[in-house]
Amino acid sequence: MDHKTILRHSLATMAFRTTHVLKSYKENYSEFTPCNDVMTPLRIINHMQMMMHYVDTVFRETTFEREEFPNLDDAFRNLLNNLQKLDKTIESLVTIDEDKILSMFQGPILDAMTHVGQLATLRRLSGDPIEGVKYHQAEIISGKFDY
Repeated sequence: MDHKTILRHSLATMAFRTTHVLKSYKENYSEFTPCNDVMTPLRIINHMQMMMHYVDTVFRETTFEREEFPNLDDAFRNLLNNLQKLDKTIESLVTIDEDKILSMFQGPILDAMTHVGQLATLRRLSGDPIEGVKYHQAEIISGKFDY
C-alpha cells in the first residue's frame, strides 16, 4: 500500500468520523466550551477546514488564504469540500514528494483527526453524547465524503 492510498483513506475516515460527531447536535453545541481556554466546536471546525485547505495549497503549490465561517453547518460543509478537494489533489499527483506527504500527515492531517476526538468529548460534556460506533467495521471508502 502506498502513501497516497493511506492518505486518501485517512481523509475519508476524517469525513466519516466528523460527520458522525456532528450528526444531530443540539443548538447550544456550536458555542459550547467547558471553560475559558477551550476552543468551541465552531472554532475547532473552522480550524480543521482551514488546515485541510492549507494542506491542499501545499501540494498544489498555491497561496493559502484564511476563510472562517460564522456557523457550524457552513464550516462543516466547507471542511467536507476541502477534504474532497485535497483528496482529488492527492489522487492527481504524478510525482510523489514522500517527505511532503509525511510532513503533512504527521502535522495538519493528524492534528485535525485529534480535533475530531475533541469534538466528541465536547458533545459528551455538553450533555449530548454521540452514539458509539465500531469504526474498524465502518464502510469508509477513499474519495467518499458524504456519510
